[in-house]
Parts: sequence; C-alpha cells; structure tokens
Amino acid sequence: MVQVTELGYMGVGVKDSAAWKDFAATVVGFEVSDDGESDRCYLRMDYWHHRLVLHDDGSDDLGYLGFRVAGAEEFDQMQHQLTTAEIPYRLGSDDEAAERRVESVCFFGYLETLHYLWKGGRIPRAALWMGNLLSIKPLLELSAGRVGMIERS
Repeated sequence: MVQVTELGYMGVGVKDSAAWKDFAATVVGFEVSDDGESDRCYLRMDYWHHRLVLHDDGSDDLGYLGFRVAGAEEFDQMQHQLTTAEIPYRLGSDDEAAERRVESVCFFGYLETLHYLWKGGRIPRAALWMGNLLSIKPLLELSAGRVGMIERS
C-alpha cells in the first residue's frame, strides 16, 4: 500500500498579501517568489519550488493541503488504490499540472463519507466521527505524488 511521505505544500487565501510577504520573509525566513501571477505568490524554504502558496483572494483561510508520496511509481499505485476503493478520480491535463508545477496531476471526486480515509488508516476514528458529525466532505487531489484537499464542503 502506498503511503504519504510528508506534507508537501499548503495553499492559503490572504487579505493582505504585502503583510504576509513581509512576515514570511523577515520573521519566518521564507524566500518569496513572484512568478508573474497576479493572484498568488510562492514561499520557499528548501529545495522545492514552494511549500506555501499565498492566494490573494481576501479569505484569510486555508485553501488546500498537498501530501507527497515517494515518486511516479507510487503515484500510479495510488491511482490503482483509488480504483480498488471505488473512489472516482480524473487525471489532469498538462496545463493543470504545469499550473501546479508538477509533472502530472490526478483529481479525486468528493467523498460522501470519511469512512474510506479512516479505513485506509489516513485519519483516526475521532476525526471520522467529527467529520461525519459536521458533514465534512473533502475534495482531494493527487498531484505528482502529492495528495491534498482542493476544497471542502
């Protein structure tokens, strides 16, 4: 069974991108990268392109998380696991992958229940119970070895 190896990245909506950029660079020590996209910037702390994406959308809220698996073979195995678990997904286009700065991307469908995440050992029973109580239905993404939440409903 394929395992998630680490938290790869986070996307955060912000109201004041200038303040966030200043905080990230001067207090936390991130390298701020503006790739010419007016609605976002990237924060880098290691050899990856980015670990944090700041989306200038006025929300001041977590937008998504991305989790890494070991590589391309594990990416393929994850798709097999999704098929076996009857979780719908689609492979993204080359343009969608390029936007995320990955080689390939796979989008998951909404989960009607968190049961499969619990059954697969990805969340504890308490998270299953609270998620069901609050009717949380995440939309997940597998992006070149990263599993992450695209949005929540």
